[in-house]
Amino acid sequence: MKRKQQGGLLPMVKFREILRLHEMGYSQCQIAQSCAVARSTVQDYVRRATAKNLSYAQLSQLSDSEAHQLLGKGKQKTQQKEDPIDFTAIEIELQRKGVTLALLWQEGLDKGQWHYSYATFCRRYNQWRLRQVTDEEVRIVLQSHGEGTSLRGISRISGLSYNTGVSLIRAASQTAQLIHNAQVQAVDTDAIAADA
Repeated sequence: MKRKQQGGLLPMVKFREILRLHEMGYSQCQIAQSCAVARSTVQDYVRRATAKNLSYAQLSQLSDSEAHQLLGKGKQKTQQKEDPIDFTAIEIELQRKGVTLALLWQEGLDKGQWHYSYATFCRRYNQWRLRQVTDEEVRIVLQSHGEGTSLRGISRISGLSYNTGVSLIRAASQTAQLIHNAQVQAVDTDAIAADA
């Protein structure tokens, strides 16, 4: 099944179908397969509709342009350079119970503080957060991971957010894979003896 290039604007017909199937209780994977879109697209649109308390019936009453504007999708009217995001304030907010990056992203979107997609917002936050991590925190995360501690446990032990812990482990894994690949490629195959 051919999919459009990433980042394109989803036709409202598809979005209405996504929301209809969601309200009928289908899983995000089932909806994605049915509508021929990525699961992350389903997740993004459902998150946006939920944040606006928008139902399928309400969405059906809106024109396509009204719906796109309400959901924060499509071309923005102003092309002004956005102020840098204060990730320090976001980090403080994340310490509060029940606060997630998704909630903070949607709140900033509603206030017009930024017009980034959720994926871009998370990527920028994780890049900022990794620059704030100390060598000791990295050591704690990797040691705990090596001991088999769960990711939630690592987050509690290190004091870092769950996503930051995942990013550190992923980066270490990718680095280890590169080192391993370089060493395997450097092995002289003539020197390897097989058991007879």
